[in-house]
Amino acid sequence: MIPSFEPTAKIESTVQLRQAKKADESEIIQLCAKIFSLNPDYLTKIWQWLYHENPARSDDQPQGWVLISNGRVVGYSGSIPQWFRLRGEKVIFSFASCFCVLPPYQRHGIKLARQFLSDPMISYPMTNSANEKTAGIYKFFGCMEIRQSMKRMIWIRQVDQLIKLRLPAVWPGLAWPLQFVWSIVSGICRGIFWTKTRSRFLFDVTDKVPETLDALDERLCSLFPIASVRSREWLTWRLFAHPEKPYQLVLVRDTSQILAGYIVTAERIVKNNLKALVVLDIFCDDRDRKLLRSIVSYLLTQTERGHFDVLIIEPITDRIQSVLNGKGFVGLNIEKKTIVQNKNGQFSQTQNTEQAWRMSSLDGDQDTMIWTACPGDI
Repeated sequence: MIPSFEPTAKIESTVQLRQAKKADESEIIQLCAKIFSLNPDYLTKIWQWLYHENPARSDDQPQGWVLISNGRVVGYSGSIPQWFRLRGEKVIFSFASCFCVLPPYQRHGIKLARQFLSDPMISYPMTNSANEKTAGIYKFFGCMEIRQSMKRMIWIRQVDQLIKLRLPAVWPGLAWPLQFVWSIVSGICRGIFWTKTRSRFLFDVTDKVPETLDALDERLCSLFPIASVRSREWLTWRLFAHPEKPYQLVLVRDTSQILAGYIVTAERIVKNNLKALVVLDIFCDDRDRKLLRSIVSYLLTQTERGHFDVLIIEPITDRIQSVLNGKGFVGLNIEKKTIVQNKNGQFSQTQNTEQAWRMSSLDGDQDTMIWTACPGDI
């Protein structure tokens, strides 16, 4: 049950809350650009992608809510619908996004959170926030943090980090010879491992989502109590219609050409101007250790061939994490809060949430948070 919160008459008379309209779009974009210091042209493309091209959104669903003072928009909170599978049923969760209020009106921001959590059109409201003040507002209304088994981690190979990043600063004269020797040795070792596994699984980079993805999605989602529904239409929208391309969709097939999973990767420049291969999602049956080892081997090979400095992976389950640990990787945690509530209060911290992080792993605004929250030694 959401606690009641009644603002004073003075607050109600000076700032009004209403549903966002199409006519508000340009003003909302300018507000977000000002508060988050982003390019308005970029935000316009993101807005078009999230609200006008989103296959999970219907015309009667709100784009969010605005705070109006003296005829101008002074605050905004969006509502992005996404498809999920919950206890075997396909449902629509709504994520609060772009929570922003001009400083003189910040005390009115609680109205936006209350409206989002009580709107009758939203059965499952969720929000991701790295902002302590925003998280505090949602906690006020009884939302809970889901933190167990949900990790964003940067995986960097320890030996690579030593040779490529730290050794040149300690022994400049030995850096180049050791880097040369290490590239040969690591290439041979990874080549041997890849030779052993390549006959079992095939990796195909594609710009089209195959029809067989629907069958894979149904099969894998049946294994997990909570998992996102990645239909072909959904994944096509998520990847190939996104303004910040390029993303790469890598299909994983067995020797019988049956689809066993897929990987979503992207290239990024991270802190200290390092070139990173970022794995945004791994969707497969993680109980198959041979499949997981093949995927990790493939990623290592791509990292080596592409001359990447860092391999960044968002592990989805402990099994994927254990495979990475076995390959000499060390995880660097990035704190991020996920606050969840539904109308019936059915979510709890004791629920299996290993797959809950999968829900937001491809959000359009997640990448920025990864880089701004990087630990100091990356």
